[in-house]
Amino acid sequence: MKEFIFNVCSVCLNPNRISRKSDKYDEFEISTAEHEGKWGVGVSYFYQLGGMSFGVSRQLCTFESETAAILHGVSILRQHLCHRQAKGSKIYQLLNEVAPDTLQLSLF
Repeated sequence: MKEFIFNVCSVCLNPNRISRKSDKYDEFEISTAEHEGKWGVGVSYFYQLGGMSFGVSRQLCTFESETAAILHGVSILRQHLCHRQAKGSKIYQLLNEVAPDTLQLSLF
């Protein structure tokens, strides 16, 4: 098992990474790390109109599995992109490679 290293600010220096890049503007990265049996997630994205980034913090390692942490990271990115009206951007399409956006059907 990989040993994750955290700095004095509790941010992981060597997380596992999933990243996708479309062109010089559109890219994202989901980082995960394990601490005391729990997983944490950090995300970053950049596209033509903006972006954001935060690393994996030791205090926020609350997920039971790495998969759960990754899915939470995808959810965070989707929420930020929808809030910024960038759902149709290339970066949103790249997220579907990691976890497809599901279509929810309703009878009413």
